[in-house]
Amino acid sequence: MPRIAQESIDRVLAASDVVDVIGSYFPLKRSGSGYSALCPFHREKTPSFHVNPQRQNYHCFGCGASGSIFRFVMEYESVDFPEAVQRLAQRAGIPLVMDAGGEDDRQQHRRRKLLELHRFAADWFMEQLLENRAGAGARQYLRARGFNREIAERWKIGYAPPGWDQFTNAAKEAGFKTGELITSGLAAPRNADRPDAGVYDRFRDRAMFSICNDVGEVVAFSGRLLQTDAKAAKYVNSPETPLFKKGQILFGLHQTKRPIIDAECAILCEGQIDLIRMVESGIPNVVAPQGTAFTEQQARSIKRLAPRAVLLFDADSAGNKAAEAAFRLLVAQTVTVHLATLPVGSDPDAFIIEEGVDALQEVIDNAPEFFDYQLVMAGDQFDLRNARGRLDAARHLAGLLTAVDEPILIDSMIQSASSRLSIAPNDIRRLVQEASRRTFSRAAEPEPEVKQPPVKLDEGSATLSVIVLQRDEGRRWMLAQPWREVIDQVEEGDVLRLLLEGDFEPGNEASIHAFLAQQPAHIEAALSSTLVKNIPESPMQVLEECWLGLRRKVINQRLQILKNRQRSELSAESILAVQKEILDLQKDLIDIAQLLTRDPSGRSVSS
Repeated sequence: MPRIAQESIDRVLAASDVVDVIGSYFPLKRSGSGYSALCPFHREKTPSFHVNPQRQNYHCFGCGASGSIFRFVMEYESVDFPEAVQRLAQRAGIPLVMDAGGEDDRQQHRRRKLLELHRFAADWFMEQLLENRAGAGARQYLRARGFNREIAERWKIGYAPPGWDQFTNAAKEAGFKTGELITSGLAAPRNADRPDAGVYDRFRDRAMFSICNDVGEVVAFSGRLLQTDAKAAKYVNSPETPLFKKGQILFGLHQTKRPIIDAECAILCEGQIDLIRMVESGIPNVVAPQGTAFTEQQARSIKRLAPRAVLLFDADSAGNKAAEAAFRLLVAQTVTVHLATLPVGSDPDAFIIEEGVDALQEVIDNAPEFFDYQLVMAGDQFDLRNARGRLDAARHLAGLLTAVDEPILIDSMIQSASSRLSIAPNDIRRLVQEASRRTFSRAAEPEPEVKQPPVKLDEGSATLSVIVLQRDEGRRWMLAQPWREVIDQVEEGDVLRLLLEGDFEPGNEASIHAFLAQQPAHIEAALSSTLVKNIPESPMQVLEECWLGLRRKVINQRLQILKNRQRSELSAESILAVQKEILDLQKDLIDIAQLLTRDPSGRSVSS
């Protein structure tokens, strides 16, 4: 692994003042020839943390924490030495030189450019939300959630307007390159095999939430759909990039780290809106994983900040499963885990609106320890009146105990389970040992593939699929159309994209089956079913009709969204813009209808 050149480390140290650096994390108060503050590394009421500008170091007379700015960043940010140097170098605007040279310099340059692009994107999305008339619907949506301009600016909330290239055009005008747009995940290539085919915006007509790393740099985005009845995914998130690894980021941590340390407790909720609502309402010690997929690395981050965690996930089956998975990871890090439960169908955002923040704080304060809650709930999940029900409950609880690594704690939990279930402690201990062996055995085996139901293709998509599979001219004709813009908007888009991007020889049965065998089972099942269909007469004419049908389907979906927007309170300018788009789309539908009613010679057929 290449090392940072010593001359770069010296330059970073010379350019970084200890008072400025530490003062950027929390306030410092002048004290004699130096500065003082409450220590960030332990709880105290009287300041014992002192910063010496002459010696360029810090020392806490309470807990003994001491060192240079490098050590401070390492301890406060929970990073290693090279990462601390890199963060301070970025702060000071100093390019790092590696002893090995070459590749690491290029990686540093790429990282800087991607961070610049994400900063530009966050500012651009915010401008669309706060200043652009196209953002009226998003402004209304956020106002309805109680989010004002100050909150939007504080959390870098924005809006991605509709259209396929508004953001990419703005980014290119600002000097960013197509390759950087693709690497960032903010844009996607129209054709992976043709770099000259251009790119399109990944985020369109969505409220945009900036995702920051723990030092506040924007590294990704989460786009939320504004229309509740639309068929598209509710959230679209940035893909993993050189800046963004989903399992490493805890949303909001750059703003909530200090409150978590002070409270010695981290509250985990599911989503961005829940977290922002809680923080802005006065519950600041909150973080959120990216979705419900809590990871071991995120659990380690919690452990470094607080000894206790409260799980506040949505009150549904997915939230319950996520809570159990989070418990296993956190308790393995010796974090004490509590579970706060809300009414079924509720979430923190809705609960605060309906019941108030004090009511939610009371739920959090009274949250029982996770295992104690599971003991109480065992009576609802299992029939404890008979031996079989008690044994099933014991096996379930034993599975949870396999994650506990502290002998005294696990003995206490076993005693509690024994009392609750009327099963001898040694019997429960044997069940824990059996569950541990099964867990170890499964860990050594590959994860079983989750079986998904086949994708259902409507008649038009199934006919299009069989022609593309069997006729080379049909596939080439489809590739010549602006197909990405259309299939990204339909439910069967993944299947159609696979057909057009896949490596097989149309009409060659062996090639087709070899290709399908390498696809996920549910996609192979969908496409294999089309092979039993006969190729229609005049396949190219039918293919064009299927393609026009797909376009019509997408236009109708967009029209429905626009008509829903018309029913909302928009400005006069926004209403005119929506009406113009509706008229344009209706004209497109007329053009498609005329194409569909023409005879083979190309002449329109009267109805």
